[in-house]
Amino acid sequence: MTEREHLVRAIKDGLRKIDEHDRKIEEHETKRDERELEVGTALKALKAQKPKGIKWEQYLEECGIEIHRSRADQLIRIADGRTTVEEERADTAERVAKSRDELPIRSGENAGDPEASADAMKAKFGALEPETKDNEAKPATNGRGDAANANPLVAAWQRPTQS
Repeated sequence: MTEREHLVRAIKDGLRKIDEHDRKIEEHETKRDERELEVGTALKALKAQKPKGIKWEQYLEECGIEIHRSRADQLIRIADGRTTVEEERADTAERVAKSRDELPIRSGENAGDPEASADAMKAKFGALEPETKDNEAKPATNGRGDAANANPLVAAWQRPTQS
């Protein structure tokens, strides 16, 4: 077998395996969707049996169901047909993306540009540090000019212990 034939065979085998994996993924997603409908229907029935005066999340916990209230309600909405699995996944993806966008600067985000990283940190913490006329950071004080006692933890640490 030539090198070319060997490569062609490896590529065809690889593509066949990818197709098999894709098919299995689709089968599992279908089964998962079916299970979500089943669980949602059962949760709806359980919620209908919930005694008055007890919160839904507490009732779930008492029944030994390890699921958050919001997830249980999501599964009920899916089972009722008020939403679909795809819509819920899209909403979740949107919330996660929005949450990630709102995160503060992460370590390494400006790793390629140390100046940008330093400027970002200065901007973030600059407002927290009082400055003197000479633009040098002034140590925090307790209002009486006593820097050592500005922080109650430092003050407590510096007090002599009584034995």
